[in-house]
Amino acid sequence: MSGAPSGQGVYSSIPTYNYPEYLMTPAQMGVNSDASWKQFNNNVKNGGNYVNFILTRQNDATTNSAPMGMNYLLDTNTQCKATDLSGTLVERYTYIQTNNQGGMIDSMSSDIEIGLNPTNLELAFTPSIDCQGVTLATIDENNMSGFGTAWVATSEIANISPIQFQNRVNPVTSETSDESFVNYSDTKYDNNLIYDNKKKKKKDAIESFYLTGIMVFGLYLIYCFMKKTK
Repeated sequence: MSGAPSGQGVYSSIPTYNYPEYLMTPAQMGVNSDASWKQFNNNVKNGGNYVNFILTRQNDATTNSAPMGMNYLLDTNTQCKATDLSGTLVERYTYIQTNNQGGMIDSMSSDIEIGLNPTNLELAFTPSIDCQGVTLATIDENNMSGFGTAWVATSEIANISPIQFQNRVNPVTSETSDESFVNYSDTKYDNNLIYDNKKKKKKDAIESFYLTGIMVFGLYLIYCFMKKTK
């Protein structure tokens, strides 16, 4: 590595991601006011997709059938000592992950957690620390997946899931991943976190089913009213 960042999803300033552009409108999903059972069933199905978009799964309500958000390398406008380049000073980047497989609530919570993480805040104000070049999975503002190479603080690299590295090996912790590549926000985890996530998904599924049931009942009442007024 030469010390110069390269590849996709490497930015010198915060990029703009157009969230509304990638959310399907009711019309795009085929929702309309036609008073037929077929259309009613379609409206209910797509209403459920919007509920899932918020709570558990974004894919069925986005134009590209994938979660919204980006994974990218951002210039911190500070330098670091590259341990893989004999201590040469290079531009330090940070890895930002806003592409999350969960619902939008999970995604927003993750963004807040990352932003307020004490380690991240400390790194932002540390002028010269050890770093090394890494090649990480990226998703740009056009939802294109790829890989970007830049120099990231060693302490930050230690907290990135091995799934996000091109060779699926975290160079700091030596953790590896045999899982199929998944480009979304993740954190270093343990068995307790995996168990908590399973409980959370089960809870989200119950909430989604409950809210969908309420929505279906409401749509049924609307349908009956429309039939009565004709």
